This record gives sequence, C-alpha cells and structure tokens, in this order.
Amino acid sequence: MTTLGFVARQHIFLPEDREEKGNAIAGFVLIIPLVFLVLFALISLIYGLHIRFLAEDAAFEGAKAGSLSGGDSVLAERRTRDVLAMAFKGEYCANPDITSQLLPDEGIEVSLHCPAHNSSWFGTSLPEVTVSAYAHIE
Repeated sequence: MTTLGFVARQHIFLPEDREEKGNAIAGFVLIIPLVFLVLFALISLIYGLHIRFLAEDAAFEGAKAGSLSGGDSVLAERRTRDVLAMAFKGEYCANPDITSQLLPDEGIEVSLHCPAHNSSWFGTSLPEVTVSAYAHIE
C-alpha cells in the first residue's frame, strides 16, 4: 500500500532576496510623516486647551475677587488682567477685552476675550478664546 504525498516547496527568505530588499525603508519613509503629523496635531490641541483653561481660571479669579469685594467690577477686571499677565507672561492675550457686570441675582460675571495670536509653531495661529465666569456676591 502506497500513499501519495505532496511535498510543499519551502522557500527560505534570506537577506539577499531581491524581493524584500528595501521594504523596511520604504515603509518607514511612508509612515514617519504621518506619525509626526499626528504628534504635532496632538501637541497643538493640548496647547490650545491649556490656553483656554488658563483663561477660564483668570476669569474665575476675577469674578471671585469682585464678589469678595461686594461687587466691585473694577477690581474684578484688574484681578483678571493680573492673573492673565502672570499666566501668559505677555506671550499670548497681551491686550484682552475684559468686561464685568453685576447680575440681578446678586452675582458678578467676568467675560474675557483674547484675540487670535500668531504662534512661532510652523506659522500657525492660536485660536481666539472667549470665556466667562460667574461668582455669587458674598
């Protein structure tokens, strides 16, 4: 009794195979720009969110200072301007538009608008930031 068997031809890939030579470099060259694009987009997003959080914090600090002084709008705007100056050190939001108003429900609201700013990062501009914060007068 005999069995017919098929012998699979084995192909051993050696470094000198001409088909595979250079594929790793070509893959690297195609993928690395995408990796850097995603990386820089992520860094820009994080930086934009950082700026927004600093602006929100400055508006809240101003509203809190105004509420603790009994609703003094001038003090609220000055405190907001001081916190912005400490946070950004003149790099961004150098001329903010800050308004404060007393609200009928015994509170003070501080609104802050920072215009767009050209960054040194690849010639991109940072976004406009508009935030507001509220504090109850104590």
